[in-house]
Amino acid sequence: EKGMGSIQMMILLFKIATLIKKYKGVNRVRREFMPIILIEEPEQNLHPSLQSKLADLFYEINEKYKIRFIVETHSEYLIRKAQVIVGDMECKSQKEVDEMNPFKVFYFPSNGVPYDMGMAPTGKFLQNFDEGFFDVAAKLNMEVIRRERKK
Repeated sequence: EKGMGSIQMMILLFKIATLIKKYKGVNRVRREFMPIILIEEPEQNLHPSLQSKLADLFYEINEKYKIRFIVETHSEYLIRKAQVIVGDMECKSQKEVDEMNPFKVFYFPSNGVPYDMGMAPTGKFLQNFDEGFFDVAAKLNMEVIRRERKK
């Protein structure tokens, strides 16, 4: 009797826990091998606040167990939280960010070649998203504001 997001999250957590248990003993012997988990749109059916917590989850699992993730997402909340996490790392230089940042964000434009967004020590992206990704909410909000002013 749970929502789809809760069910999907439990399945994801069980799969991650299984991998942690499987590779925890192996890592003591072979530290060079760690699994990479591929996840497609983990944010589906999740409340925005939970979508942002996915970045915390992936970060903490990477920090503690060295498991890496490749995540395909359309979630601005997950991406923005990743930026906040990088900013909280308080790196002193771009080189330090490049070495320590556990997140690498690639943008796949609808009519072009994918590119690395890169992150500054503050968490700000070094490249811009194409129109239609982060700017949609702001444009819709401006439309609402314009209509309010006309009243």
